Amino acid sequence: AIETDIAKELDLYIPSAREELYSWVNGPNRQFEGTYRALQYNEWGEYETYYMMEGDAIPVKSFWLDTLREEIRDKTPFAILGANFELNSNKNLENHRTFDPLPRINANRTTGNYIYNLSHPLLDAFVSQLEVEAPSPYNSIPFDERLVQLLEEGKTGAVPEIAPKIMLDEEGTRIEIANNTAALKKWVEEYTGPNEGWCQSNDTRYWISPYKETPELISVIPSSVVQEDLRDGSVIHAVKVYESWIKKRRERPLTLVISSRNASRTEEILASLDRKQHPFSKVKVMVDHSSTTVPNFSRHTGIPTRFQRRKEGWEYEENFDRGLMDLCEADVSTEWFVVMDTDLDIRDVSEIYVATPPKCEPGAYHTYYCQRSSIRTANDLRAPGNPPADVSKGWRPVVPFRPATYEHILQFPHQKKVLSRARSFLRLANKINETIASNENVKRVVYEWDAVYHSIYRDQFCYAWRQVYGEYGEHLEAEPWGPTATDYYSFLGSTSLYGSYILRDSALYLHKSPFELSTQDEEVRKLKLRESKIL
Repeated sequence: AIETDIAKELDLYIPSAREELYSWVNGPNRQFEGTYRALQYNEWGEYETYYMMEGDAIPVKSFWLDTLREEIRDKTPFAILGANFELNSNKNLENHRTFDPLPRINANRTTGNYIYNLSHPLLDAFVSQLEVEAPSPYNSIPFDERLVQLLEEGKTGAVPEIAPKIMLDEEGTRIEIANNTAALKKWVEEYTGPNEGWCQSNDTRYWISPYKETPELISVIPSSVVQEDLRDGSVIHAVKVYESWIKKRRERPLTLVISSRNASRTEEILASLDRKQHPFSKVKVMVDHSSTTVPNFSRHTGIPTRFQRRKEGWEYEENFDRGLMDLCEADVSTEWFVVMDTDLDIRDVSEIYVATPPKCEPGAYHTYYCQRSSIRTANDLRAPGNPPADVSKGWRPVVPFRPATYEHILQFPHQKKVLSRARSFLRLANKINETIASNENVKRVVYEWDAVYHSIYRDQFCYAWRQVYGEYGEHLEAEPWGPTATDYYSFLGSTSLYGSYILRDSALYLHKSPFELSTQDEEVRKLKLRESKIL
């Protein structure tokens, strides 16, 4: 193994503190510098270039390393050879939610997953600058972004912004940092070769970047994808590749439960089913007990469709959320099901991701990828508790969540209530049944439209929920007015059933729900997300 000998107390990577702590990314920054210098000084052999292959980079083409060697030969001279060198390529993604219209999932982004030229004087000067900046606020910028910034400042004079809190010292005084623009411009002029940097042709001055792009290295917005989403190239970085439930629809039937609040909207949803790609084998429509007539829903789709009247008791409180109550009330005949309401639409490609053991047939993936996938799957399966039969076969739905931080959840009063309810539910359930762990440290929220439910686990959860809050929720005293997806996954996390799923942080990896919001009205969106700051 190769070590860069970073002291434990300095080996930091704390993304949640990127706006507050100048050393939040100190570990990766020092690791890059240490690796660069060790290779430059021939500590690990004599090399002219090196590929810094990040841990979540996946080779997807046979002979990928040979292809990269050819790219190095064809693209020389260069300081860095990579996928993209645009700043702010992840802009506004932090506001993306799983049911929003899809952003450019495959948009390239700045990353460290590049090939570096150890003999290029401009890169050497920039690495020296990173080393000088280590104790300064500039250290709050990841090395890959900073290398792009240094080139941009040397080219145009544009000085990057630093988070305001990081620019303050312990006493709250603004830190003064050196202006390096003149030095960077001089380096760009002096340390670029005849076919890069600023070039002159007759009366025209033009720019050839010493950072060159290759289509063989693809670094995208961190995303959950299926194999069909992968773009051409030799190595793709920052994706989690899963199986598609659409392809497994016959062997793993899945019921779509529609919590109907509006008959005409329900009919629109059903009428759209047959022209969309989706994993649903059956449909169950939940309607009010008081409905005198029920439309012939099955005439709209070839998918077997039935309706079910809600129990009368579920509607005794006007403010109860019928959609939440349907989680425990829906009578489904398949092992797995999902729930949507009529505020949502089914996506044209309604994907649900599943983690399964890889099939490493000849030509399917490169052997290296299969080995990595096999190791990852084996590690994922080592979950606490006794895994059910599905887990032993490697079938686990991938469910996104939002972390319970101030940025994502705790600033919103309604979301805090969802989190508080999950914690109090586990505490009260533990008093009735000690096998359910009393977990006061629930740290994630799952949206209802992202949840995938196992019918047996749902029954166990709803039994415990009714023991606490009553058959019809009559013991509830505040919102949320019914069982939530967060309650369900918190319950699983407090039992031996947690290994049945992979829960993925959607603040770190872009994840698309099988459903999308039927309107783009921002107020409706906030209300649906429970992200209004007004109670």
